[in-house]
Amino acid sequence: NPYLLSITALNKDTLELASKDLKTILKLNPYDDENLHNLAWVYFALGHHKTAQDLLTRAIKLDPYNSTYHISQVLFDLKQNNNSELKNHLAKAFRYSPEVLESIFYKEFSKKYPRLAKESKAIAISGLQTEIKANNNTILKARLARLLLEENPKKAKQILDEVTTSLPN
Repeated sequence: NPYLLSITALNKDTLELASKDLKTILKLNPYDDENLHNLAWVYFALGHHKTAQDLLTRAIKLDPYNSTYHISQVLFDLKQNNNSELKNHLAKAFRYSPEVLESIFYKEFSKKYPRLAKESKAIAISGLQTEIKANNNTILKARLARLLLEENPKKAKQILDEVTTSLPN
């Protein structure tokens, strides 16, 4: 979506007001990862990229399993041509929430950046396989099955059959 990162409809005054309100909330609770994330986007829209990045990093540290925050980091990195950690953040989003594969974000991203999408998914699959070997976890197996569904439906079904037989009736 070409408008995803262009927040031109909002004027600077509106963003400044939003910033003020979010900062007030964060004074009351500096560990509110959602508002840190939201404030990061406000600062990003205002062109304060360093502050935005610092806020997003804090949000991710507070809730490292939040796929939305990792997707936001991917978008920040894309906008700033910073590809060093982009694949890792997208892979984390896949690992923690495989349903990201069905999102409009992913459909657009994979069209525009097919290599990055494929490599990120491979990193997520490899990471889950490694983690499952160390910790035989049914939730992780279900996530892995979802990630494998398109490329290897037979393996995905095998994993899901394994998961469902291990669950209590």
